[in-house]
Amino acid sequence: GQAFFTLMVVVLFNLVEPGGWEVGLVRLVDVVVGAIAGLVIGLVAWPGGSGRALRRALAALLDASSAYDRVALHAILAGSERRLLGTSERGVAEAAAQRLDEVVEHCIGEGRPGGARLAAWVASASSAQRLSYSVDHASFRPVPAPATTGPTHDGALARVDATTDAIARLGHETADGHGAARGGAPRTATASVVSGGIEEGVAPEALVRTLSVLRWCDGTDETLERIRSSLQTALAPG
Repeated sequence: GQAFFTLMVVVLFNLVEPGGWEVGLVRLVDVVVGAIAGLVIGLVAWPGGSGRALRRALAALLDASSAYDRVALHAILAGSERRLLGTSERGVAEAAAQRLDEVVEHCIGEGRPGGARLAAWVASASSAQRLSYSVDHASFRPVPAPATTGPTHDGALARVDATTDAIARLGHETADGHGAARGGAPRTATASVVSGGIEEGVAPEALVRTLSVLRWCDGTDETLERIRSSLQTALAPG
């Protein structure tokens, strides 16, 4: 298209004011300079290309989600999640999610990387976005429950830490571009939590919160597996 446009400009200028091949040379210089300027600006904005920009944005969201999820789930278990609306971790996670959206939209507009790799990046980003907001729905009780202690509570905290560590680890692996190893945090059986909590005499409100958090952890493990599966295609060479 650019070549035919150049030819048209040369013909029109020669019709208006004949100048020979000099007109074509000026137009050719303009095209070359414009192409070089566009290339330089692109390299400055995205020095590693679209793939590197996607990796960095996704890794940043996973890292921010890990930090916010840990703070939020600890607060939920303690019955104080209403204090989370203004936390710095939440703000960082929201900013990272918005940045990933912008990068994905830009890559879709340009169609790079193409084919199955772009589709895999979109799938990875969509799954990662859930990690940044799904924790807000982990507790559905509007009235704060009293904090609790004991094996059931401590086991739930350990499960939360293991799950959020897995999110952060996936973020680091994504940033490095080496793919993601399989395997998530060890699961705590819901039935054992119920029976253990009843034996300990845990308050019903606190037990409901604990079960809600453990369900979130189980769902997050499945989300991480989907991200890992998509990243195997997205990070594939070629």
